[in-house]
Amino acid sequence: MGEPKPQNERRGSAEFRTPWYKKPDKSLRVYRNLAQIDSLTQVGSRSELYSELEKKGIKNTTVLFMDIDKFKDVNDSYGDKYGDEVLKILGARLLNKFTNVYRKGGEEFVVVLSNVSVHDAEKRAEAFRRETEEGVILLSDGRKLSKTISIGIADGNNYKSSEDLVNAAGVAMHDAKNNGRNQIVVAQSS
Repeated sequence: MGEPKPQNERRGSAEFRTPWYKKPDKSLRVYRNLAQIDSLTQVGSRSELYSELEKKGIKNTTVLFMDIDKFKDVNDSYGDKYGDEVLKILGARLLNKFTNVYRKGGEEFVVVLSNVSVHDAEKRAEAFRRETEEGVILLSDGRKLSKTISIGIADGNNYKSSEDLVNAAGVAMHDAKNNGRNQIVVAQSS
């Protein structure tokens, strides 16, 4: 094997270029990263959530499905700009407490815990719920907001697919909302 040829080579007065389709495409990596990370909150994207669950498998996995209570009131009272700020702040707080955080959509976030029992997951979720309830969200214009979250928990050992697992946690979260919000509900085994 000889030395690798440079991408552009001069021969006489003509310059030979490597065809575009043979060059490594940096933009492909950028698009892949954009698909993996939610651009607003900087947590994992919805597609990345399912991709990771499929790669790792759902056995010995516990999912926390979180939703900001009465989030529509933030957008209606303060505007979408400040609603986005709340999402960014909550996303950052989640990343400070948990490793695998994803935005499912809107004001919904999913946390994936590996090798954590439902009991321990519930303790961690309760600590985060309490912190959120007692904490203050400081908006860029100096206003302070208080928000609460509802959380559903599901155990991957009880489900056959990642969709079933996330959906069960989502149903449990909706049960928490329907039971008065600002609480945690653990999904019943399927």
